[in-house]
Formats: sequence, C-alpha cells, structure tokens
Amino acid sequence: MQVSIKLFISYAFDWVVLIAALVVSVIGDTIPIVTAAILSLVVPAAIIAGVVLVFVPGGTVPRNTHWTMIWKRKLWELHVGLLGLALSFVSTFFFVQCMKNLLGKPRPNMLSRCDPDYKNAMKYLVSGHANDLADGRLYSAGICQQQDSAKLDEGFRSFPSGHSSISAAGLVYLTLFLAAKLSVTIPFIPSGIRYKHDAFPSRSVEHGSSTISSDRTDERRKTEIRSQRRQGAGAPLYLLVLVIVPFALAVYINCSRWFDYEHDGFDIIFAFLMGTVAAYYSFRFYHLPIARGAGWAWRPRTRDRAFWTGVGNLGYVGDAGENEHAFTAPTDRTDTHYNSGDQTNGLGYRRDDLELHGVDSRV
Repeated sequence: MQVSIKLFISYAFDWVVLIAALVVSVIGDTIPIVTAAILSLVVPAAIIAGVVLVFVPGGTVPRNTHWTMIWKRKLWELHVGLLGLALSFVSTFFFVQCMKNLLGKPRPNMLSRCDPDYKNAMKYLVSGHANDLADGRLYSAGICQQQDSAKLDEGFRSFPSGHSSISAAGLVYLTLFLAAKLSVTIPFIPSGIRYKHDAFPSRSVEHGSSTISSDRTDERRKTEIRSQRRQGAGAPLYLLVLVIVPFALAVYINCSRWFDYEHDGFDIIFAFLMGTVAAYYSFRFYHLPIARGAGWAWRPRTRDRAFWTGVGNLGYVGDAGENEHAFTAPTDRTDTHYNSGDQTNGLGYRRDDLELHGVDSRV
C-alpha cells in the first residue's frame, strides 16, 4: 500500500487530537496556567509580529521609497508592539503575585485541597467551643491532611485571580493593538473641517454670508464644506469580529475560573480590571490614540533625552539627534503642503520629513 504525505498528515493529526484530549482530561483546570500564559503572551506576540510584518507601513508609502526605511519602520513598530505587550503582562503578573502572597485569601475549593481530619477536629480547634455549631468554629491549618504543601499553599492564593489578570493583560492589549492597526474605532468628526448638518451641503447657501464665494477662490484659505455624516464611516464587521476575538477569549478564561471553583466572582472581576488597566496604559504608553493615531506608534526618544528629561522639559523628544531617526510618523500632507520647493530627492516628501534625512533615491 502506498502512503501519501497527505494521508500521513491526516493520521498524524488524529494522534494530535487524541493526545490533546488526554492531556485536557487529566488536568484539573479547564485552562491550565501554562496554557493561559501561552494564550496571553506567546500568541499575542506572534500575531503582533505577523500584523506588523504584513501591514506596516501600509499603502501611504511612495513606491520608490528605499527598502531600508520601510524595514526600519517595521522593526520599530514591532519593537514597541512587543514592548507594550511585555509591559502589560509583566506588570500585571508582578502585582498579582505580590497581592496573592500578601493577602492569602482561601479559594472556594480550599476544603477539597485541605482534606480535613474530621475525626480529630477538636484537636485543632482554635476558636469557638465544642458545643457551638460548626459554622462558629475556627481550626488551625494542622487539620489538613494534604501532603502536597504546594497544593495546600496554593489554596490560600485566591485573590486576585492570576488567570484572569494575565489573560486581560495580554488579550485586551492585543484587542487594542488590532483595533489600531485595522482602524476599527467608533467614527468621529475630525477637527479643523467646516461641516454642516444639511443633507446636501454643497447645494446649500448660507443666507447673509457674502464671503463664501470669495473664500472659495482663495487657495490659502480653501476649506471644503462637508456634511457632518460624511466625516466618518463604520469599519467592516468582519474586522470588528477579528478585534473582538481576543477579548472574548479573555472573557472565557475568566469564566473558567468560576466554574472550576478556583476563585470567587470578586477575585475574577478585580483581576480582570487590573489586567485591563495595565493593557490600556501599556498600549497608550507606546502608541497614539486609536481613533486619531492612524495605527502608528510614538516615535523613539531623542538622543539627548534617552535616559532623562528633567524638570522644565516637556516629554522625551528634544533637539539633539533629531535627524538621526527613521521611525517618526509621516508629516501631514495636504494640498497646501505640496510645493515644488518642498520635494527632496524626488521621493515625494517634504524637506522637513525626518525619515528622509540622509537618504538618497539613488541608493
């Protein structure tokens, strides 16, 4: 019998399914901590790398732009994308572990972990009386017959939930990243544009205004009058679904901690909020706002403020080393910016565009 590669792969996949089912069946948690870490860190990192390598810098780059500039932008976007993910994940993990060890809240499944010695319960009674109901008694940890000290100690680390926090830190960050790169945001009205609420503003005439016609003939003050409803449009729903998938996965991981009896509801909600705050802060620390940033990350720090800016300086962008960076976002290019004297090396950019400093089109 001749075995084709396709047939071999199909049976190999059957074995993978069986092994995966066996592993899941012998693990107590629906989503083990290792799996949660992979889903919250490794998978987002891989997706971020793929999105950056494929979609950055996008279709706004002129065709004759040198390839070194494109790859510098790709590498910078990849760097800050992964740096923000790491900041979100590591900061959340650090604070959660500290709080777990500090507070020591019992898990809902603490009794099953403890395996209490009911026959000698009175020996470990530290509060209450023998005649009191069981609800009014307090026993020492010595009543536990659990021989695995690590499993028993883990029973006192319920608050906050580690699964919930790291899933939010990684997957909510990925949601924000995808929303920025895919331009999935609530439509908004750009500033600096005249607009009207009429159905057809170009056919409307403002009574009492005698300057409109003269303004339209003045190229320096030319401003397009548009209907307010034409300032934006909703993104395709399939992109919205792609953006929501990581968030939905984070919600599922959180829910699994509830029906696995590993955490109380407050443990889960608080941890999820911790991870969400860390994800949002980490994303905004390195990226422009989703609605108005066009998917770009902030530029690098300048050389003179690489490690310190000091009092009196606004931010970490100074004058020194301004022309050495090839990662800054493109300057706004409107019809008023394109003058014959503003071209450099025929690349279609303004002379003050820092990305082109020292780059020759003949390279």
